[in-house]
Amino acid sequence: MKIGLIFTNLPSNTETFFLNKIRGLRKQGHEVFLFGQTDSENKKKYVIPHPNLDKNFIFRFLKVTLTVLMFFFTKPKITFSFLRLETNDGCPFLYSLENLFLNSHILKKKLDWVHFSYCNVAIRRENVAKSIGAKMSISLRGYDISIYPLKNIGCYQKLWVKVDKVHSISNDLLCTAKNQGLGEKKSYMIINPAIDVTHFTLKRNTKKKNNKEINFLTVSRLHWKKGLDYTLEAMFLLKRKGLNFKYTIIGEGLEFERLMVTCNQLELSRNVRFLGHVEHNKLNPFYSNADIYLQYSIQEGFCNSVLEAQSMGLICVASDAEGLKENIIDGKTGYIVEKRNPSKLANKIHDITGQKNSSLEDIRLRATSRVKKEFNLKSQSDLFNKFYKI
Repeated sequence: MKIGLIFTNLPSNTETFFLNKIRGLRKQGHEVFLFGQTDSENKKKYVIPHPNLDKNFIFRFLKVTLTVLMFFFTKPKITFSFLRLETNDGCPFLYSLENLFLNSHILKKKLDWVHFSYCNVAIRRENVAKSIGAKMSISLRGYDISIYPLKNIGCYQKLWVKVDKVHSISNDLLCTAKNQGLGEKKSYMIINPAIDVTHFTLKRNTKKKNNKEINFLTVSRLHWKKGLDYTLEAMFLLKRKGLNFKYTIIGEGLEFERLMVTCNQLELSRNVRFLGHVEHNKLNPFYSNADIYLQYSIQEGFCNSVLEAQSMGLICVASDAEGLKENIIDGKTGYIVEKRNPSKLANKIHDITGQKNSSLEDIRLRATSRVKKEFNLKSQSDLFNKFYKI
């Protein structure tokens, strides 16, 4: 089949959850086209950049008018179909013309599926799939369903009616969508993220934790929703309890300066190091050298890094945010702690460091076994192949 994946910006090399999906679909024999913002060097056969509306009114008007006129003469049937659907939705005519312009790059293609990689990307594109005789599907990934609708009340009202199939990376996010109006009878599939379990693998030896420096690790964007300020407060409490530790944070983002100030004020500068961006294929040594992986997010769709850490045999401690409760089975394959509560996090970590090594080894073995069995790329690829079967 011909599947169009719609993005705002094309996935970067760090967004392995998208790259793995694309590779998997192509291995299954499907043609996958990527629609999204890209630079001139990245224009390949299966990459179609989207048009942008000019901020200047005159240039904007001319650009939209010329594109619509050209589209009318080259694709009259699709043009009429799209504008009729927009009119039926109550869209003003000029707004509908702008929508035609914004979606002209997709409307030109003959596709079997139009898939929006985040559901907020489908806004102003709800009528694209039907106009070209394709099925429409969306993914629920986290921010798009847990945060974006809070700022844009009722933004998915049209989408819920028109979407044919829904993919969610966790049960929690699907429940959130249903609470926001997604019909119970809509076709959906839960397809969790997956990782390369052959790459992220390590036989760990039993290590004594007493009288030893504990190495903590987090691989994450430096974004407020990752809860790193709460994590640092927990580190401060652990230091006051006399725990000897080092905490490595890998990733970059807008919160770097604020987090550095927080470290300084909490007198953690000697305990915490920020390494910035590290290539994905070079993460293994950091996982290998760590003892405990921390992901104390405020909001989290699922988190591939937690899967990678479990696959590498780390003890993982995460918050109860959305999909993390499904990523880790509390007390069996890792530990879940109530979010926004640094003292609880600190107490949980302190308890873990005092546990017998044999009990921790049991958790490691269950975690690595579960990840390899349930979150491998082959299983994910087969599920997506099933998802797109009409």
